[in-house]
Amino acid sequence: MGELQDRFHRFTRERYNELAEEFDGKAQRRVYLIDRSKDHDPQMDFIFSDKTALQAVRFRHFMNDCRETMGDAQELHVLIEQERRAIFDYLERMHQDILHNFDPKVIRFRKKRKVILADEALKDLL
Repeated sequence: MGELQDRFHRFTRERYNELAEEFDGKAQRRVYLIDRSKDHDPQMDFIFSDKTALQAVRFRHFMNDCRETMGDAQELHVLIEQERRAIFDYLERMHQDILHNFDPKVIRFRKKRKVILADEALKDLL
């Protein structure tokens, strides 16, 4: 379980960096507004396509600037679904790899953690 989590975290870090470079390279300058409001609880997600989109928005005119560069949320949902499929495929491949190559005798070294307490702190606990 720990090996799969480590691989997944490594994959997500790498994929995050790749996507950030890709979207910054395209510089589409779009803001996606996703309304998640419920009955009496307003909630709106603002998703910026790249750093140029974020730079184009002024704090004082936040909503107006966001609406001027607003993109179609359907584009975003397609990208999210592609990434979701890629993650599931990756996890399936890594799971199969771990099952085929697992050796319970091999244990990864972990850093030992030390807890240091002052004498006064122990007195307060008693």
